[in-house]
Amino acid sequence: MEPASQIYLFTGENTYALRSEKKKWITEFQRKYGPENCVIVPSSIDYAALSDEVGASPFIAEKRLVIVEGIPKGTTEDVDRLAGAIHPQCILHFLEPKPDKRLGTTKSLLKTATVKEFAHLAPKVMRQWLMDLAQKNGKQIDATALERLIITVGEDEDQLSTEIEKLALGSSAPIITLNDVERLAVPGGDQEIWLLTGLLVHGDPSPALATVRGLLLRGEDPQAIWAILLWFLRQVASTAAGVASGERSAPALAQKLQVPFPTARTLLPAMDRVDLSALRRVLREAIDADMGLKTGKYRSSADAQQEILALLDRLVV
Repeated sequence: MEPASQIYLFTGENTYALRSEKKKWITEFQRKYGPENCVIVPSSIDYAALSDEVGASPFIAEKRLVIVEGIPKGTTEDVDRLAGAIHPQCILHFLEPKPDKRLGTTKSLLKTATVKEFAHLAPKVMRQWLMDLAQKNGKQIDATALERLIITVGEDEDQLSTEIEKLALGSSAPIITLNDVERLAVPGGDQEIWLLTGLLVHGDPSPALATVRGLLLRGEDPQAIWAILLWFLRQVASTAAGVASGERSAPALAQKLQVPFPTARTLLPAMDRVDLSALRRVLREAIDADMGLKTGKYRSSADAQQEILALLDRLVV
């Protein structure tokens, strides 16, 4: 089946771009054809009601736009009937960032509709987009601040755009600096954990310690942070042992020593800075501390966390 020129499916994980596209269509349609010819309906609408919406003719205008925020539940036949019911002057948009391609409705829609995918920006394009966004908000952003922002927030354009706007408001200088990002940016999802391990890889104990305290303030379980730090230390030790034996290939380290490939790739550049005698000392202290937590030597209950907090500080520093 050839895609219908009147039916569109906007999809992709770049929800910022998807939302911007939706806004552009609504703004242009309302300007040209009036707000009465622009209808937005939820995904809970049934296909009979949706067929009525798309079957209606425009009100004293050339075009009518119907936007469905999601893909309604139904059957393949429902989608096929919808394509036959649409008015010649109506345009129908479905907006669904992550359509479930196992469903018959999605499969049928992918064949019927013109699909436009909004993928995450490539790294180089993302950096330029962030600089342009900062400029649009009346600021510039220096290179180190830009990199730390991406490490902190991740690659979600929605959250990055929000953080740029916040940084532009929170910075009193014309240029957003590394200090502004460290002071104001909020990590996205699991990014704070990756930020912590990244700081440890690069030998930055002070911001790493601040990150640990930030996690604790936001309610993260000290035991969970301790487990993450032990896991990280185990990967460092395995990678260092592999490098000491002459292995400097991330795929080989992943295969031979069971170090996850992304972790091995991240750790390898830092291995030349690792002091093996210091690493052995840290490993012994971490093992002793972990045994102390398991045997009750150190307290880690919710009402007595001072000792595990002190152990976290020692392990990070």
